[in-house]
Amino acid sequence: MKITLATLLARAIAEGNTAHLETSALDAEVLMAYVLKKDRVYCLAHPEKVLSVAQISAFTKLWNRRVLKRVPVAYLVGKKAFYGLDFFVEARQCLIPRPETEELVELVLEHVKKNLTRLPVLEVGTGSGCIALALAKYLPTTASLIATDISMKALALAKKNARALGFLKRVRFVKASFFPTDLKKTDLIVANLPYLSEKEYVAALKKYPELQHEPKGALVSGAAGLDAIESLLRRAPKVLTTDGCIMLEIGFAQGKKVTALAKKYFPEKECTIVRDGCNFDRFVVIR
Repeated sequence: MKITLATLLARAIAEGNTAHLETSALDAEVLMAYVLKKDRVYCLAHPEKVLSVAQISAFTKLWNRRVLKRVPVAYLVGKKAFYGLDFFVEARQCLIPRPETEELVELVLEHVKKNLTRLPVLEVGTGSGCIALALAKYLPTTASLIATDISMKALALAKKNARALGFLKRVRFVKASFFPTDLKKTDLIVANLPYLSEKEYVAALKKYPELQHEPKGALVSGAAGLDAIESLLRRAPKVLTTDGCIMLEIGFAQGKKVTALAKKYFPEKECTIVRDGCNFDRFVVIR
């Protein structure tokens, strides 16, 4: 019996809906496009296409992993779009880039337009390298960037992305908990550090079981979710210039606590909370 693209998609979407997968249609279309080596538009425009046995098998295997194991689509296809660029992502090696983090990139670019950076821009906890490499694309070519991460696997993936995007010479990747040992000063520190508490993580896992496939260390930071952020702020005065700036992504309920930490370690600087596109407190700017 011949099975068309539309038939298999309909079956998959029904299975996904039964399993309470909120994005069944989108996920099925993305995975079908991946199997066919086409784009989603092709899948929507050719519902009558008869699939081969190999294509049906490949899609079914992926779909079962998505529905039964809750593996995120980005890990299944190995890539995720971020700020107009495609990034390689791998399960348990890096977080999947989030849309709200694109807004952090926007904040950095706006800041640099108004405040020329004469020293390297430092990103802490680079993961897949998405922030640093997006900045490499849009910052002036004279701007140098350093990206650190404690995970060698994450750094290897970030370098792979840099090589694929042609920015390997623009960004220096360094294994470090926070700052490279040879860094003397920087005008700008950018970071999207883990900010979930243990309690929040457990609750999030129940609602989004896909999180089990992402590295827990990149999500959770102590009992209150603030350990990594406070550690960065405590160390930052040693490397940040007097008129330098720190830009952080935070949890939506952490604004007041992070502001208090900022005032503790940078009493002379102004701390501003910036809301994201969903009107949640999402970023802290210290300058």
